[in-house]
Amino acid sequence: MPVAGPPGMLSAHVLNVSGIAKRYGGQVVLDDVTWGVPDGARVGLTGPNGAGKSTLLRIIAGEVEPDRGTVALPRGARVGYLPQHIFGTHGVTVHRHALAAFADLHELEARRATLEHALATLAPESAEYPAVMERYMAVCEEWDHRGRYDTEAEAEGVLAGLGFGASDMERDCGELSGGWQMRVALAQLLLRRPDFLLLDEPTNYLDLEARTWLEEFLVAYPGTLIMVAHDRYFLDVTVDHIAEVLHGRVTDYPMNYSRYLDEREERLEQARKAYEDQKAEVGRIEAFIHRFRYQASKAALVQSRVKQLEKMDRLPPPDGHERTLKIRLPEAARSGRAVVALEGARKRYGAVRVYDGADVLIERGQRVALVGPNGAGKTTLLKLLAGVLPLDGGERRVGHNVALGYFAQDHADRGALGRRAESARARQAPGRAVELPPPRRAHQPPRPDRQGGAAGGAPRLQGHARARRPRPLPPRPAADAGDRGRGREGGALPRELRGLPARQGERGGRRERAAGRPRGRPGARQPLASARRARGANGRSSARPAAARVSRPPGGGPASA
Repeated sequence: MPVAGPPGMLSAHVLNVSGIAKRYGGQVVLDDVTWGVPDGARVGLTGPNGAGKSTLLRIIAGEVEPDRGTVALPRGARVGYLPQHIFGTHGVTVHRHALAAFADLHELEARRATLEHALATLAPESAEYPAVMERYMAVCEEWDHRGRYDTEAEAEGVLAGLGFGASDMERDCGELSGGWQMRVALAQLLLRRPDFLLLDEPTNYLDLEARTWLEEFLVAYPGTLIMVAHDRYFLDVTVDHIAEVLHGRVTDYPMNYSRYLDEREERLEQARKAYEDQKAEVGRIEAFIHRFRYQASKAALVQSRVKQLEKMDRLPPPDGHERTLKIRLPEAARSGRAVVALEGARKRYGAVRVYDGADVLIERGQRVALVGPNGAGKTTLLKLLAGVLPLDGGERRVGHNVALGYFAQDHADRGALGRRAESARARQAPGRAVELPPPRRAHQPPRPDRQGGAAGGAPRLQGHARARRPRPLPPRPAADAGDRGRGREGGALPRELRGLPARQGERGGRRERAAGRPRGRPGARQPLASARRARGANGRSSARPAAARVSRPPGGGPASA
């Protein structure tokens, strides 16, 4: 379980972090972190991405100032920090850049020589002699603690362990890729041997051999190690403490990574159970309150339940590590059996022959891992298969319906080489990516294809679009006098021939609509009913094509419609 000792226990720690807080904008990364590291401990920082692991390392290293809080280190302690990414180094060889780790030792040796000369020239009875002797004793004690004599051999050994050969020692660091420059920076940091070694994902650019060598080096390291890594086996071998960074806090587990995973699952299960139990209890109390809140006989009980909810300490939801990343990749089109192949491939760099007549065949569904020592040609083979590098001889074949993707060892190398690879793949017909139409849903009919008819004709629909033509509407009947004075064929009638004023007709129409009659013009007959009444016995229409029927009153006078 996490270590939660009293505040007095922090005095036994050589590194004390007290009340550290850090935020970036509105995001709180670290919130009142108090944490201690024992002397000689090997601590692995774990937690989800963005939890604040790198920020905590940078604060301890002094590269970032916290918003509040302090970091206490022993007087004279030296801190070494390796970031995830470094800026390019130019104008210095690999060997000399590694030897720069001993610059402070050379300065210490020069100070010792200067003090030895001063002691030889001063008389023991002089007033300055005791002070010079005291400084000389301090320098000698520091030299005994940090001094090393065969620095050349030590530097070459560390560089060789990280994968550098004898021919790489005099190469300019600017000629190296970002991953190899990171190895040079790591070699310099390890040669310095700081009291606190802070490593932020040191295995990102290391192959299997270099990683194994680094494991052995860190196991025997005499100082305090604090490291961020995502390799489970690497953490199990190199650390004996786990510090979990989550929700702005740091929780210490004095165990290796495998045991920490078991402890974490047990702790999360307990937190889930406690959270669900409290959630169910809150639900029961709230249901009681909502049920009896308006009953006077239950008022006292409701008030007690409300106070009980107010005093309850709500548990946070146990989110965090149980959230897993789920990626759904679109299904690729089925390719041929042979995905990519090299036949008689030859490749050389100057006088170095890397491949001479190599035959490689990658079939559909295979998962291939390339292993071998540094410089054996693993990256070169990947580039040849991806088409990034041209062949000096032989043939490269890409299977049917194959779309290749290549992720470079270093992102900086992907720029120009990736563009050349894409253009090279585009020129090769077998490896050209085929853009397939999106799948059609089952419940949707296929869209009709429009094709032109005969010459000069209108386009016609084929397939599913050949539906029945709509029935023609029945002929509209002749207008009668109730159509608000407008004939179907005779146009508008004069005002003196209209039966009702417009205002009264509108009111009549509103009354008809209010009574539930079909909505239309006031007094208008339905077209279908009028047509049926107008038909005679022989089935032909007997209605006259008059604009309207006009009747006159018996005593004469103006006609009315």
